[in-house]
Amino acid sequence: MTGSEATSTTAPELAAPGWFQHANGRWVVEDAGRQPEVTPVPAAGRAGTRPDTIVDGGRLGGLAYRATSQRGLAHQEVGVPRQDAYLVRPTPDRRWLVGCVADGVSAGKLSHEAADLVCQETTVRLARGLIDLAAEPEAAGPGAARAAESGAAWAAAAEALPWQDIVRAANASIRDAAMAAVRDGLGRSGDQAGLVELENSWDDASARTVMSSTAVLFAVAAQPVADGGHPAVVAVVAGDSTALLLDGDDWTPLAAVKNDGAEIASTAVRSLPGPVRVQPQARMLRPGQALVVITDGLGDPLGSGGGVVGRFLATMWRRPPDLLAYAGHVGFYRRSFNDDRTAVTIWVAEP
Repeated sequence: MTGSEATSTTAPELAAPGWFQHANGRWVVEDAGRQPEVTPVPAAGRAGTRPDTIVDGGRLGGLAYRATSQRGLAHQEVGVPRQDAYLVRPTPDRRWLVGCVADGVSAGKLSHEAADLVCQETTVRLARGLIDLAAEPEAAGPGAARAAESGAAWAAAAEALPWQDIVRAANASIRDAAMAAVRDGLGRSGDQAGLVELENSWDDASARTVMSSTAVLFAVAAQPVADGGHPAVVAVVAGDSTALLLDGDDWTPLAAVKNDGAEIASTAVRSLPGPVRVQPQARMLRPGQALVVITDGLGDPLGSGGGVVGRFLATMWRRPPDLLAYAGHVGFYRRSFNDDRTAVTIWVAEP
């Protein structure tokens, strides 16, 4: 059944040119093609326990967030696991919402594990950096709360976060995990020569043949500063996942969107593990705005937000939707767009 043949069950107030609901309840943007006919095939081995879809959300201070990661139709059809991942966590003092969105690179058979590792390592260390920033004595420099009172001061504070330490920890985590997987295989086969060579030659490039991942890190203050803004920082650590600001119907890319126009250009060109120079972007989020962080599975059809996918999501995300509704918005059918999709959206509450 194609999108043009599907029966629309869209409520009248949501009906709009360009999107409708398929007879099975899933959203269609323009044309579903043959996507509704895909039958998911479970992944094999230890990847077979990885859920196709995860979704959660909540509220922290003046922020509401929704998050979902979904196995793409292309991976469902051939039994490949979901390679995307995300992690969202409050800092221990609950002053910040910290997160990471990651996309395992398909060339590495265990890259879904790399995506999980990147999210775990980077969010823990970014949270620690924000706690340390808040604890700085005034004699040594402004703490996070004081630094965030002005845009310029907050930009300097965001730049001072331990970005390179975060990258080193993520690199080491993936490199060690990939090496352990190869060592296990060689050990089971009794390849002693291979084990010796492994110990002597293992490096980032070797690890990337087994597992590697993109990463976008972000943090948003749970409470506003004096002028009503919420300090936020976004850093494209590696790869082509991205972030955008949603303000009403308007989208503003905060990093490069697959060579599309962007207010802030990203220099990230490769996946982890590997040397990268992080260039964090500090912002002040205003009431009514939302920060949207996504992998390229959603970024490719969304682009810079000016097309029908941008209009669809802007309409659905004027305010935080129900958790399962949010997952449905991210999982829309659209012909030829069948990669894994991951999105985290953080709304700043109206006063």
